[in-house]
Amino acid sequence: MPARQAPPRSPLTGGAWPDLSELSVDIWTIGWLAWLGLFVVLEGVALARKAPDDTLSEHVWKWFGIGRPGNRPKFSGWVKFRRFALLAFLAWLVAHFLSGGAV
Repeated sequence: MPARQAPPRSPLTGGAWPDLSELSVDIWTIGWLAWLGLFVVLEGVALARKAPDDTLSEHVWKWFGIGRPGNRPKFSGWVKFRRFALLAFLAWLVAHFLSGGAV
């Protein structure tokens, strides 16, 4: 049975940091995590403010002509096209994620 090595010590105690090269953290991972973090901050501020038309949901409802109950907006063919484009994109995105990129 091979001897177990002691875990690497922190630089604060005279040791060295562990090798992080196996984590595959590159500029793309950092970028996507930063994008996600920015979204969380923006949405959190919007939710805390409780002002109208500041959350992502409220913007999507406005962009795609979706009214609240009892307040159905009139929409044009352009809104119908945007709704179709959103539905097609989301359908493709779900298929893409679930197929491992085959779609």
